Amino acid sequence: MTGERKVRITFVDDDFKPVAAATQVASVIAGDRANPTELSFAADGDTLLSDKALPAGDNFPVVVLIKAGTDSDEVIANFQCNLKDCPTCDFKEYACICDHDEE
Repeated sequence: MTGERKVRITFVDDDFKPVAAATQVASVIAGDRANPTELSFAADGDTLLSDKALPAGDNFPVVVLIKAGTDSDEVIANFQCNLKDCPTCDFKEYACICDHDEE
């Protein structure tokens, strides 16, 4: 996530090294299910950057849809995006790497 709450997607190879975005297509649906925020993506250097910011708040449902190319099958991921700071590591809760219990 950028400072403006936009989403940046970086693709990686099997060794987790960044690779340039090429034919990938992505979209995100986030926030209140009755009034969701829909994000589209465009190339920004070697990454994809969303056209809009994530919705307000720090804990909301997210659906990510990614296709490797226009003729590829779509992969869908659903998760709760918790943007609160982790109390014990340097990451946000959604990316937390420590083994603490959520309160």
